[in-house]
Amino acid sequence: MGKWSLFLSVFVIFALLGSGEAKAANMETNQIKYVLQGEARLFEGSYGYRITKDHDVQLKGFGTATEGGPSWGEFEIDIMVEDDDDLLVELFAPPVRDDDPNQVDLLTFPLKEGSVPLENQSFRNISIQKESNIVWHKVIAGSFINKENAIYREKYLESKSIDAFVVQTRIGNQVWYRVQAGAFTNRQSADTRLEEIKAIGIQDAYILF
Repeated sequence: MGKWSLFLSVFVIFALLGSGEAKAANMETNQIKYVLQGEARLFEGSYGYRITKDHDVQLKGFGTATEGGPSWGEFEIDIMVEDDDDLLVELFAPPVRDDDPNQVDLLTFPLKEGSVPLENQSFRNISIQKESNIVWHKVIAGSFINKENAIYREKYLESKSIDAFVVQTRIGNQVWYRVQAGAFTNRQSADTRLEEIKAIGIQDAYILF
């Protein structure tokens, strides 16, 4: 490679990083899959969960057990993560707000394969199974240095009925906050979600590898 070609390649890489985006047409990512199973005794069987690292939410969602209280119902959660070091699982009973310091029947434990030796009045008999790595296409609806900007984008997407959450990552010495709005094994499904996001005015969305 000539000096000019090398200079041009380095310039392009820094231009992409400086824009806050890694805009690639065919980006993919490997993720680790965990399957969490257990029993819940909750009103209408409804529960919420979060996956956190150093108090930052990496993944969140809600689900419904097979039976509502006062009976115990079974539930199962598929958890996909890029890095499974030092992750915590939080299970709780809704309604709940992200800024609510008092979680209802909160149960917290590490995301590790095996039986969980913890329970409370709402959750019991929890076990976690780790499955093989799979390839996911992650739709990123913007990357920001300022966390507040990422949260604002997340709330905008949710106002348009598109589920999203903020993921903290690091490129070199710089911390970035990505707004993830879906992860798909099928590239076509990821492209469809990307088109939906761009249709509501978010032109800096992309698919991440």
